[in-house]
Amino acid sequence: MQETSNDSLPPVHRNADRWGPGSLQYSFPPSSPTPAPGLTAFPSNPTPLTPLTPPPQSALPSGSDLVGTVMLDQIANHWKLDAEDKDRLRFFVRIGSLGPGLSLPALATGLYSLAAKLGIAAAARRLQEKEQRDYHTVMRDLEIRLADTFTLTTPQKENVRSVIASHIFDAQQTSFSTLHLDVMAHLQVHQQRLDLDNILGHLSYHRQPPI
Repeated sequence: MQETSNDSLPPVHRNADRWGPGSLQYSFPPSSPTPAPGLTAFPSNPTPLTPLTPPPQSALPSGSDLVGTVMLDQIANHWKLDAEDKDRLRFFVRIGSLGPGLSLPALATGLYSLAAKLGIAAAARRLQEKEQRDYHTVMRDLEIRLADTFTLTTPQKENVRSVIASHIFDAQQTSFSTLHLDVMAHLQVHQQRLDLDNILGHLSYHRQPPI
């Protein structure tokens, strides 16, 4: 067995007051702890770590940037919207871009829904206007065709004769050169009561042969 030299052991001294008589106490010199194999010793004064700061995030584009003019015009042209309805779509995009703004799916969905409603309403208006034009065209055609074949009804003839007779046999009637003017003025005033409202005002009907 290999003997251990006494020089390699730390010095000892007796401390009777602390350990009692005959007690031995080793006295080790101050030294820094030795790390275990494979481990790295920590420095005595470690450098404080700097807190990590997240990178700045770029602001999300607003709805007006996401929904451009091209997309808005495509939707408006698809539903055949006029300039007034296009202004409504632009105003909708402006409202949807206030504050944080709507996301692109929400803004695009709302824009298309509004365009669809405006397109349906515009189609109904165009159909109604076309029907009104067709109605006026048909009525105007009938008016032209009936101008040559129009005749007074029997009640209308009797009403006209009664008015003429009342003016002829009027005791206060002193001038007969303007009798026809007096009769026409009377017929104009009382045209609804005499059932002549469908005749007066149409010059082609006034040129009919005398009764």
